[in-house]
Amino acid sequence: MKVLMIRKETDVWYQRLKEFFNKEGYQIDLLDMWTYTLDKQTTNEKITIFKKGIFDKFPVLVLFKRLIAAIILLGKLEKSYDVIHIFNIKRQNFWMIPKLRKLTSKLIVSVYGGTTYNLWTKRLLFSRVFKYIDNFTLANPYMMEEFLAVYGEKYRERTKVIPLPVAFLDVIDEVMAKESREESRQKLGIDVDKITILPTMAVYKSEHHIDTFTNILESELDKSKVFFLFQLTYGDSGEYKKSVIKFIKDNFKDYKYIIFDNFLSYEDLARLRISTDICIKIIKYDQLSSGMLESLYTGAVLLTGSWLPYKQLNDIGINYYTVDNTREIKNLLPDITNNIHEYKEKNKNHHQILYDEFNINSTIKKWINLYN
Repeated sequence: MKVLMIRKETDVWYQRLKEFFNKEGYQIDLLDMWTYTLDKQTTNEKITIFKKGIFDKFPVLVLFKRLIAAIILLGKLEKSYDVIHIFNIKRQNFWMIPKLRKLTSKLIVSVYGGTTYNLWTKRLLFSRVFKYIDNFTLANPYMMEEFLAVYGEKYRERTKVIPLPVAFLDVIDEVMAKESREESRQKLGIDVDKITILPTMAVYKSEHHIDTFTNILESELDKSKVFFLFQLTYGDSGEYKKSVIKFIKDNFKDYKYIIFDNFLSYEDLARLRISTDICIKIIKYDQLSSGMLESLYTGAVLLTGSWLPYKQLNDIGINYYTVDNTREIKNLLPDITNNIHEYKEKNKNHHQILYDEFNINSTIKKWINLYN
């Protein structure tokens, strides 16, 4: 079966996903509208239309460049796919949907993370192409109900709940089986005897980095006990990322920390999750973050925003702690660090619960059922 996926090629999650689909006998072509690249497994070609350059500093030129690249890449697709699966559809790509419909007998759109909310604000534009889409998938039942509340009950039969697979659970297990937690920390350059805090997993403005970091700095933490892990391996790669790194270097001088700002190998990403004691996920909007779930999988304590739609975790027995705003971090974080063993003791069952719910084999089977 030939499948065209439209998503970010540089996303390590996609590469892992592709491996599993290949094992099931699927050929996967990837159309990446972020890097203007078509990776054709069906013909073993990789085509890049434009590389990043000085024109990317000008939004109007970027839009024009993206349009030209999309037109060229559409012309280079296979003339027939069994399934076309769009992940995180962007507003500027709505016009492509009728054209993609002509190349397949089944068109699926998966809506994840902040994209969900962005789409709802553009619902008139999005709903105009609904007639070309066979199925929508959302990451959890609560988001599906919100989706239907916006777009209408008439789409219920076409809307499915399929969580984004947590692609590295098996890798985490493999690393945990061959090395201790202390060894994982040593290989990443992390102090083995400190309480580790992971306050970010991506570089998006919606993550409220500076506000979150400021409130962490204002909390009464024992500087000798904690070690910060700043994961900045995906998201913005320009001026915003530079500003976040500068803020860390200027303000966390009294703490021990390490910045991960280049892509990590599968094993090193697993080691980072294994090494994390406390994960802070403060973001404007989300569905269910894979990195967050991976940290919970290894027993980390999660501190997150009360406004985020994580009720599914409550339903399956996952413990986590919420704040109503970033200012409350300074009240709760010291208590967690001072009583870390008691907090982590409550998370003993997370490993099995999360594997049963989110392992990649289970999710891919759900997608294959949808494809067929």
